[in-house]
Amino acid sequence: MDRHPIEVQKELQEPGRSRLTCFNVVAGLVILLFIGASALQALDFGGASQDGEAKTTEELLTLGMESLEAENYAEAIQYFDAAQKQEPARGDIYLFLGRAYFDLDQIDVAATNVNRAIELNPDLADAYYYRGRILLEDDQPDLALSDLTQAIYLGKTTAEAYYQLGIAHLNLQQIWSALGNFNLAIDLDPSFTDAYIARAASYLSISLDDQAIKDYSKALEQSPNAVEIYFLRAVAYYDAQDLEHAIEDWTTVIERQPDHTDAINNRGVAYRNLGNYDASLADFDLLISLLPEQPRPYNNRGLTHLGRGDFEQAQAILNKQLNSTPHSQTFIITWATPSTSRGDMKMQLLPIAKRCRRMRDSLRHTSILARPMPSWKSQNSLLRVSTAHWNMRLMT
Repeated sequence: MDRHPIEVQKELQEPGRSRLTCFNVVAGLVILLFIGASALQALDFGGASQDGEAKTTEELLTLGMESLEAENYAEAIQYFDAAQKQEPARGDIYLFLGRAYFDLDQIDVAATNVNRAIELNPDLADAYYYRGRILLEDDQPDLALSDLTQAIYLGKTTAEAYYQLGIAHLNLQQIWSALGNFNLAIDLDPSFTDAYIARAASYLSISLDDQAIKDYSKALEQSPNAVEIYFLRAVAYYDAQDLEHAIEDWTTVIERQPDHTDAINNRGVAYRNLGNYDASLADFDLLISLLPEQPRPYNNRGLTHLGRGDFEQAQAILNKQLNSTPHSQTFIITWATPSTSRGDMKMQLLPIAKRCRRMRDSLRHTSILARPMPSWKSQNSLLRVSTAHWNMRLMT
């Protein structure tokens, strides 16, 4: 039978029950305080160890390195800070702090700590190595070159060190020196994917396309799911005039990333240069659907119409493009010529009846792909190497 609300209220107001309720509250607070104290003790970076004694500097450094390896950078910094307070004159502690801040992309703080490490210990090879990487990140490859060379001289003879030195040479357009260092990096670590990619870029920049293709293929053995390596290998195939394999690699990119507009654009150009105009138009139609406000897809579509002899279609696209984007340099340079009969640069259509055959025959030669221009910074992951610091221009 349901109890009347008034009876329930009276029962709750009985003294015994009130004391019991207060006891429960107090007990709960004590438990929470105990748990909180335990948690604080566990996070006491400079406090006592398990046996009750204060943590030594080496214990703090060990805990900091474990956190660094686990990519818990903020926690690592707290351990290193505690260690630095105990031994403020140790250069290696400032180096560890610099490493942690570098991995947090706090470059200025990282540089301050690494500079301090070198001041305290001028023979600390790792400090020069990390300062070299910081300088690469800061777009100062000439200074990075000096520090990375010093790091290797002091004993930092790892694959990563030679790779970073190669990156500095490559940024300075010292291609053969870059190649020498990438070779050393690969000799020390044959599975070093980033080194194969960088060496391929070096080969590509001096038109050694076959060597670049081999290195991109080797990189794909290590990282078969990296679509940007397929994209780059396609560039090398295109430069080697192997359009079929270039199309195959760009198709792989598009299958895995259907909105990869660079690959769609370049495949469309490759199809056009093979004379497969229908496939080329299909790619540029897809590109227009993805980039409706940009002139390049329309330009390339017009070039494809011109290549197959559809002069009316080409002229229609020209007229539409000039009306919508009169300063479209790519289009105007390709399709129009200036007239100065009245002292101005009035754009006029090329005499199609006389010039179209020559233009169509020259499409293959004018539709070139500018080589990749790497702007190298900190290269500590495949993603950063293959995408973030590559300035890829498109084919037209």
